[in-house]
Amino acid sequence: MFESAADNSSILSIDLGLLIGLLVLQRLLDPLLTRDRILFSLTTGSLLIMYALWRWHDTLPTFAFSVQNFWQYFFFAFEALAIVYTLMSIVILFRSIDRSGQADDAQKKMEREGDFPPVDIFICTYDEPLEI
Repeated sequence: MFESAADNSSILSIDLGLLIGLLVLQRLLDPLLTRDRILFSLTTGSLLIMYALWRWHDTLPTFAFSVQNFWQYFFFAFEALAIVYTLMSIVILFRSIDRSGQADDAQKKMEREGDFPPVDIFICTYDEPLEI
């Protein structure tokens, strides 16, 4: 499915280029801007999906009922689960909203009006005297 690299040095140069590209992209983009978060998320997500496709098509053997093949597909299932979890985390993170201004305003209003919420603190202990 994907073109294989000719030798180890070209594989390492491609990987190093991708790493440097992501690091430069991270430094250039502003995490407070939604557009920049989405761009970085889409880039990272597409690289993850390309890896998963490569892994499925080029590294797994044809399916057969043997222990050797079963363990490879079993390992890929866990790897795919981690990839799905990472993609879900990317979607959650690029939708984040900075609400620190609203929290500061609410805290100032609460301090101005003296309307603090009641809070109960329970300290759970085991086998200690009641005075403690």
